[in-house]
This record gives sequence, structure tokens and C-alpha cells, in this order.
Amino acid sequence: MKIYLIFCRYNLLVCMLIFLFACEGAVGEQIVSQVEIRNLNVKYLSIICKTWGLMKYYHPNVISGQYDWDKELFHALNKISQSSSDSEFQKNLLDWIKSYGPININDKADKGNNPTKINAKIIPDFSWIETELIPDESRVILKSIVSQQVTGTSYYVNKTIAGGAQFTNEKVYENLGQPDVGFRFLTLFRYWNYIEYFYPYKYLAQDWDTVLEEFIPLMYKSWDEMEYRKLLWRLFTKINDSHANLITDSLWRNFKGVYHLPIKLSKVDNRNIVIDVYDDDYVQKEYLLPGDEIIMIDGITLDSLFQIAKDYIPASNYRTKYRDFLLDLVRSNKKELSINYVRNGMSYTKKCTLKKNDENYFFHRLPIPELSFMDFDSIAYINLVSRKAVVLPELINKKIIIIDLRGSISNSVENFLGMPELIPFSVQFAISSEIDNHMPGRFIINEKAATISTNKDCRFKGKIVILVNEFTQSSSEFMSMFYQSLPNSIVVGSQTAGTDGNMTFVNLPGGIKTGFTGVGVFYPDGSETQEVGIKIDRYVEQSLEDFIEGRDTQLEMALQISGINK
Repeated sequence: MKIYLIFCRYNLLVCMLIFLFACEGAVGEQIVSQVEIRNLNVKYLSIICKTWGLMKYYHPNVISGQYDWDKELFHALNKISQSSSDSEFQKNLLDWIKSYGPININDKADKGNNPTKINAKIIPDFSWIETELIPDESRVILKSIVSQQVTGTSYYVNKTIAGGAQFTNEKVYENLGQPDVGFRFLTLFRYWNYIEYFYPYKYLAQDWDTVLEEFIPLMYKSWDEMEYRKLLWRLFTKINDSHANLITDSLWRNFKGVYHLPIKLSKVDNRNIVIDVYDDDYVQKEYLLPGDEIIMIDGITLDSLFQIAKDYIPASNYRTKYRDFLLDLVRSNKKELSINYVRNGMSYTKKCTLKKNDENYFFHRLPIPELSFMDFDSIAYINLVSRKAVVLPELINKKIIIIDLRGSISNSVENFLGMPELIPFSVQFAISSEIDNHMPGRFIINEKAATISTNKDCRFKGKIVILVNEFTQSSSEFMSMFYQSLPNSIVVGSQTAGTDGNMTFVNLPGGIKTGFTGVGVFYPDGSETQEVGIKIDRYVEQSLEDFIEGRDTQLEMALQISGINK
């Protein structure tokens, strides 16, 4: 960055400070890219995005970190995207590709360089290189770039121990404020290529090329900070992944609501039911009680609210999307909400006072027994999602172990996982697909990703019952797969979140942080867990009457299997 300082005669006063590249500087406190796009051409911009991503992860002179790749995109947007004709675009594109140094031409590079599918779950798709807008010479160069395996360490991405991607040396532009068009396209192009090359379930997402062409015009529009975040939230939903909803951003949290009703809702018998109340004062005032059906909030039906909100809720399946909709529905920036509800067949309307958010509230899930551990003579109940510490007794002589995974697991789960008494010699409970450092976009199957060996026989000879539901997500799903692989195990409950695998975290311009599932997780036979959830042996749903009566029918089923009626 060149900085010109004009000083007064005695060098006491700095009169002027000019930033030649404002993407590294500021106008006041507003960081700008100095990108100006007068004519929007979606096809041109789509090719620029894909070419920029290909070279970012494959071109030897780019992956070495020689260039400020964000700044190079800004230059390309200003020049190439504003080409007045296809022929001018083709010339500008070729000049841009060649400007980063010579490439060894591989005359035998095939269409898209499709490698053998042996041991690969996904292979990169470079068929877009064949588009008519890419001239012949550019095609040859791009094909040659991707035909050579990546060697050395990439400046922009590393492989984690778990097998996912860790993005490095990405500028966050924390104080971006309201992003200009250059930064909006930088955000879109970065995220699009993250998913293109490093998302193990891209084949389950919405058509990714179509998503790019859909969002280019949207990003072109001028947005304030909040609309920018809402647009990104819509983008995150396109990959159909519940992990994509992670975002550490105070502006977004405040937008969703700084107050909440201390209740939990769930879809029960196709109705929106209060299943728990977290505040005794609310129970005493009888604002809302377990079993109440919520019909409207401030005069708007919940179905109408869902239609408005669904495009902003990343989720792996419909059940999880509706789960998260209900979780956020009780948040608001109002201190009071008018609630229309049905109780015992009668309709009521009440003004309900909200409370200031307690962030811990949002970690609560469906009601589960308070105890982290229950011990009968022949049965042990282990609650791995309780916030209370799990103190494990001698379990070997029990006839039944019930493991509750209906929520996010607690730290004590690691101690329980390591109990060799449960494992018969060796257990393979999952396989994974991991990124390939040498070929971004390819995911390689790891057959030994989830194998535990003890080299001795299993000492526990009883049954293991695993409880799951829609709040069983990610690590809880992975643990469920482990326990159900053990001898004499049975899974009881309802569909899980369908979001398995380690997370990859992403920092986007404006200080926005999100993520996505970074490692694919499958059963040993190759069957999916993403979207569908884990396999259920005894499907048990909670009914409306169950919640009104305070019954836990899934736990009751586990006790029934054990021969104990509670």
C-alpha cells in the first residue's frame, strides 16, 4: 500500500493521507473496495467467481500466498466484468489468467480432469470450463492447472486432524460496516468456493451453480448491515445443513430479539404445543402451560410466520428447520406479546410479558430427566446431555444401560465413550469422507475414521438403549452411532437432526462467522446420516396428552424394554 504524506514546512502537521488501495484503508471508518460495476452481467461474474476460486486453491503461484487474492478479485471485477462484449471479456479473462505466471501445459488434460472414483466420495466438477465464454487458450491453461496435483502447503487452507478444512490467512475486515459492491461480491465468491471445494455434502445441497447465479444480482443491490446479514442467512440455507446456522454476531442476535418468553415449543400431532415452561413465576401467573397450543402471535398465525422465516433457517431437514423456527419464535424486541392459544378445547388471548434473554436458555432442548444418572438394581440411566456431571458407577453387572442423547452432549461423554468394558475387541461404527489436500473438491473415504479397538472381549453382556429425537445433533448423533454399533443395542425415539460430522468454521467480511459440516459421516455400509438422521429401531413420538400429563414416552419405552414399568 502506497501512502503519500504531505507535511507542512516544519513537519508538525500531516495535511493529507491518501490510500491508493482503499480495500486496505478507510474513508472515515468505512472500508471500501473501490469497485464500480456499471453493467451487471451475471454470466461474466459467474465465470470470474469460478476462475478466481480455481486459481485460489490450485494455481501454484497463488496458493503460495504471493498475491493479495481479495485485491486481485477487486481488479478483476473492475476490468473483466465490465467488458463491453463477449470477445473483450474473453481477451480480458485470458490476460488475467496468464498474469500470474506460466503454467506447464498438459495436452492430455481431460474435461474437468475427472480422477478415478476409487475410494472417492466426491470428485471436483470442472465442466464449467467448457462454457463458450471461456476461450480455447484459457480452457487449456485452466485444465492444465487442475490436472496437476497440488504440492506443498496452501496459504489459504489446511486439512484438520478430523479431515475437514481450516481456512487460513483470510482477511475478516472486522470494521467493514455497510459493505460496498466489491465486498459483497467478495463475500459471495469466497463462500461459494468454500462450499464448492470443501463441503462434503454438496451433492445434497441445492444446485450450487444456480445458487451463484441467483445471488449475484442480489449481492449487486445496495444493502445496509442488517439486510446484508439477512441475505447471507438466505445463502447459508441453500446448503441444507443445520451446522450453517452458527453465527457469532451481536447485530444479528439483537435483530432476532433481546427478550424471550421462558417457554419451549414443539410440533406435536401437527400442532404447535408448549412442552415446557422455564420460569415458575410464569406458571403461577398461568400465562402459558405445557399442553397449550399456540395459534397466533400478535395476530399472525404461526404457519404464516414460518412461511416468512423458513428461508432464513439453515437446516438439514424439515423437522430440524421447524424445530429452530419454534426455538427463535419466542424471541422478540418487544417486551410484551399477544398470544392466542387453545387450552382444553377453549380459545384464549393473553398479553404475555417477556424476559431479558438468558443465553443459556437457548441451549435447553426438550424436557429430559433432571438426573444425570439413575441407578436401579438391574438398570442404569445415563443422561449425557444433562449439565450435571455424570459420575459413573460400576455398570458391568447391570442388565440394561439407558443412554439419553436427546440434546447436545456434555463434557462427561468422553469418559463414558472410553469404557473398554462395552466394546467387543474392535468396533467400526462409521466411515468418513475427508478433503484431499492434493485435489481440492475431492473427498476421500476413510474406512478407519471411526474404529475403536480394545483387543479383549466385551465384559458388559446386557442391553443398551439409546434415546434420540430432533435435538440429537452432530456429536450426539455420532455418539448414537457408536452406541448402536455395540452388541444388544437398540435406538428408541424419533428422527434426529441429520447433521453429523465435524464443523468447518468460516469468517466472512464484516466480522461474520458461520460454519458448515466439514467431514462426511456415513454408516459402515455407506448409507447416509446427513439429512436423514441416524437409524431408529423403535420409533416413538411424544403426543399432546404426553406433554399435558408430563410423561416421557420415549424413556418409558426404554424402561419397558428393560422390563421395568414406571
